[in-house]
Amino acid sequence: METHPDRAYHIGVDEAILEERFKEVHRAYEQVFSYIQEPNRYILTMPPGSLYRSDRPATKPPSPHHQHFYKGEIPSRKIFMGQFLYYSGVISMRQMWDAVVWQKIQRPRLGDIACQLRWLSPFDIQNILRRRKRGELFGEFGLRTGLLSFYQVLVLLGRQKILQPRIGNYFIEKGILLPKKLDALEAALKDHNRRHWFKRG
Repeated sequence: METHPDRAYHIGVDEAILEERFKEVHRAYEQVFSYIQEPNRYILTMPPGSLYRSDRPATKPPSPHHQHFYKGEIPSRKIFMGQFLYYSGVISMRQMWDAVVWQKIQRPRLGDIACQLRWLSPFDIQNILRRRKRGELFGEFGLRTGLLSFYQVLVLLGRQKILQPRIGNYFIEKGILLPKKLDALEAALKDHNRRHWFKRG
């Protein structure tokens, strides 16, 4: 969660950098978790890129018994819903990661929101996507070229956050949590963050 792109503004790091690190950490977690679950599928003496034994069948999704569940106290600081569920021992680390990725994939694009508000045209969107520098964010290009004002970028980011699906919906869809249980956990999270609002992770 420390590499999640949403933290970029708060820690003063470019969102594109955090997004790449977020993907790298997720890929590393998948590989390490797969090795822990079935070490016989891997040959550790082979060079990088050849670790997987292709002659073995693909594995089934890990069962709850093979997933890492947190055992300890909830950190005394403000945290997000996915983190709270993990630190409460309700979900595994794997389930938390899957939920975060699910939410990010379904997040509406800034360009689509800008078109809906009639701040940009489809032609502007294509122009931005074609001309922006490698690693440059959509909003950053809009600011640099004058297509968007600072206020408009803030509004777009705010609407994107509001319109993205609640991470809790993932756990309901997957049958991991019932709606009533999720509501109770959300209330507990609000209480936790109210008590620790002044602390940062």
